[in-house]
Amino acid sequence: MPVVRGARPLVVAGEVGLDRDVRWVHSSELPDIATLLRGGELVLTTGSLWSSDEAAQVAFVASLADVEAAGLVVELHRRWSAGLPAGVVRACAAHGLPLVALGREVRFAAIAQAVGERIVDGQLTELRAVERIHTTFTRLSLAEAEVPEILQAAHRIAGLPVVLESDEHHVVAFAADPTGDDAELLADWPEISRLVGAPGPADAAESSDGAEPARPAEHTGLSATVEATTTALTSTAELTATAGSTRWDASVGWLVAPVGAGKRRWGRLVIVTAQPPGDRLVVLAERAAAAVALRRLNDRDRDGLVRRSHHEIMLALAVRPTADALRRCELAGLPLRRRRFVAVALRPTAGADIGDVVAAVVHATRTRRLPALVSQIGPDVHALLSLPATNVPGGANVPGGPHAPGGAVDATVDGLAADVRRRHAVVVAASRPVNEPARLGATLAEARQVLESVGDTSGADPARVVHRLDDVHVRGLIALLGTDPRLAAFVDRELAGLRAHDARWSTDLVGAVRALLAHPTSKASAAASIHLSRPAFYARLEKAEQVIGASLDDPEIRTSLHLALLAHDVAAARPNTAVRPPRPG
Repeated sequence: MPVVRGARPLVVAGEVGLDRDVRWVHSSELPDIATLLRGGELVLTTGSLWSSDEAAQVAFVASLADVEAAGLVVELHRRWSAGLPAGVVRACAAHGLPLVALGREVRFAAIAQAVGERIVDGQLTELRAVERIHTTFTRLSLAEAEVPEILQAAHRIAGLPVVLESDEHHVVAFAADPTGDDAELLADWPEISRLVGAPGPADAAESSDGAEPARPAEHTGLSATVEATTTALTSTAELTATAGSTRWDASVGWLVAPVGAGKRRWGRLVIVTAQPPGDRLVVLAERAAAAVALRRLNDRDRDGLVRRSHHEIMLALAVRPTADALRRCELAGLPLRRRRFVAVALRPTAGADIGDVVAAVVHATRTRRLPALVSQIGPDVHALLSLPATNVPGGANVPGGPHAPGGAVDATVDGLAADVRRRHAVVVAASRPVNEPARLGATLAEARQVLESVGDTSGADPARVVHRLDDVHVRGLIALLGTDPRLAAFVDRELAGLRAHDARWSTDLVGAVRALLAHPTSKASAAASIHLSRPAFYARLEKAEQVIGASLDDPEIRTSLHLALLAHDVAAARPNTAVRPPRPG
């Protein structure tokens, strides 16, 4: 700057420290000025009060080095016109503290003003850049931008690769220079990420994983005002990280900001930078991570609201498809004009989580671009699909196709079910397609009845992707009757005697009859199915005939018992259905 150049500056010692940042300027003749410094200050002095004792001079320089002063500038025109004392020169060289001699008299106030203006200009430039960062990510959040767009914005501002990883250290998405080597950037990412470790809570000390908090040193004066403003602007980033939790790992050159806070944290955003990050990059990392966290939060909350809305609509349709219910269907994105409708019901098995099944169904419908209502109802997942009346995804709906007359409608449902079954263990049932919105309640009921007729696994054909009414036969009739008390009375009447005998004598006559009905043409196979010898099996059948007072060879008796057992099985598989216990003998 001109005011300094006019004073004929000469670097006498400490050249290695000339790249230090100057945070502020102090002019003082006090030999103990170090006690008033906080680091990063450029000290201006004439040295008029310096001691002639070399040890005192060395101690003075050491005190400046201890507080990490940016440098020492001495005007030679007064006491030290013949040259700086050797003790000061040697001490500055030893500590790497820049020592500059000014050959002409100069007003220190002018230097302080010039340096201060440059510092403030830099801070204001930084503040404007931070404001632009906040404006950018606020706009993206309000626009509900997708994660890739958020990462691209961060990459565009930083000019550095930006990577989003899960809590399991897997790369979820990234944005980098298209001309760069993505394979090199992401090589061994999980292994390196685990070594970097998760950011710890805010603290002043180094984290246990060796990564240092990415916060700059504390500022004073006007700089403190600028930093306070910046802190206020960055308050929204607390969705992602509190002060100190964003960290830079010098060993790999990663600036790491957690995505989500506390128990909601699910990943990290990484900006790859070989240089120590400044305020601007730290704010950028935190705001980008906050935008990603907010996007994920919006997705979850919005999907929860959508699921509740779909649940209410489907319950209303099940009662009666009123004009209001149908209007809500269209508002929810389910078109009704010139459409075909099919209901799908899914029951998780083998410990599958129903929330995951709901998410899988939603994902499958979106991937296939199928307008649908999707919700959990009881222990099952229900979906109502709206398909074009003539052009169904997957092919034209022509008679004679698979599962005619549904044709390609059924093929579309089969594809949807296959998508879900690849992820989760589920039994899937579907209704026949209907054309009239007035029959939406009936189609939902049909899918539910088919699902109840096959239960979880007992009545399900493992080779069949989707069960339909044509597949369940008499089970479908039983499911249609549901909890009709007359059906329950019939089951009780037909099986009461056998149950009472089994309860009193610890036998299994019901099991023997069930095996006989399952193998009607071979009593030997029936006996083998329950691991009994033929004589023992025959003895049980004889006892069963005595209990019911009828021959098991009578076709009508067999039909009655078979129907009763099927009704019992369907009722037992039905959610929230009390299965009638055996009567005491």
